[in-house]
Amino acid sequence: MEKKYELTDEILEVGGRVLHRINALRDFGNIKQGEIGGWIENEDNLSHCGDCWVCGNAEVHGNAKVYGDAKVYGDAKVEKKSDYIVFKNWWSSGRYFTWTRSNDMWSVGCFYGTGEELIKKAYNDSDGDYPNISGHLTISVQYGRWVFDFDKEGINGRKPQDTSFTEAAIKMAEFCIENELI
Repeated sequence: MEKKYELTDEILEVGGRVLHRINALRDFGNIKQGEIGGWIENEDNLSHCGDCWVCGNAEVHGNAKVYGDAKVYGDAKVEKKSDYIVFKNWWSSGRYFTWTRSNDMWSVGCFYGTGEELIKKAYNDSDGDYPNISGHLTISVQYGRWVFDFDKEGINGRKPQDTSFTEAAIKMAEFCIENELI
């Protein structure tokens, strides 16, 4: 496996932990070689596979792991698995949707913002032409894997909706938080 980033000598001390700023060693996804990223405690926090990345001043440490195509942006702070949720849209775009608890923000591809802004952008990008969809979404949370079935009747029979994947992902995160699954 070819490494995609290195830990720099620039450090940040957070709660007795030493975090290192990261530097991209090669191009991947929309990240270019030489791009400076956010902060991680060690290489266990950020996979060298996929297009995942920690951006800006975001911090990832402790037992948190960022992988796949997930992106951690802004001032997000991720220390444990319950600090974030990653969803993947399996049936169309294949994009990863990442939500971080510390700042209640979403990142998807080049987008970074609130859940409401994400829904508006998704509808604007598609001229609001979403069909009624159904399917299931599997997410991993701190206490194991949960499968959510959703359609126009709702999520697992709760929270009725007529929705896009974007709205479904946001509602899944809300469901997990409300039911203390994370």
